[in-house]
Amino acid sequence: MIPFKRITPGEKISIARFVTDIENTDDTTNLKTWIDDEDAYYAIVQGRLIFRKQQDLTYIFSKPYGKGPLRYALMQMLEDSAARGSKCVITGIPEEQVTDFKAAMPGHFSFADEGDGTHTATAVKNYSNSVFNNNESMVPAPSGETLGDAK
Repeated sequence: MIPFKRITPGEKISIARFVTDIENTDDTTNLKTWIDDEDAYYAIVQGRLIFRKQQDLTYIFSKPYGKGPLRYALMQMLEDSAARGSKCVITGIPEEQVTDFKAAMPGHFSFADEGDGTHTATAVKNYSNSVFNNNESMVPAPSGETLGDAK
């Protein structure tokens, strides 16, 4: 599972280095919203900054910020959600990055246009815990159940 930490004033220093690499104004605004969210946690996974908070029975993740392998970050987010028995939802994905997400994890997410230039990705399958072996070159095997059919 991803080692998420609560965002404290001291932790904001670790997070700040990712802000300097972001040139897109929408990304900066979205990032600052996550940093200031009192219910959010953060983790850095293979060069990617990820935020998470729980809403009902769903874990809401930020898009992974940074330059590490996108596929690895997405696999970790799916596994983290599965280990907690939750859906995986990723918010704040800019329109121009949706193609990258689809290429990194083909067929594993559905995408919804939020009307503000961003998309939300929702896992389309249930994944059993430890279905991933953390091998970045592998696409995780779905369990075959859709989230709507899960019991």
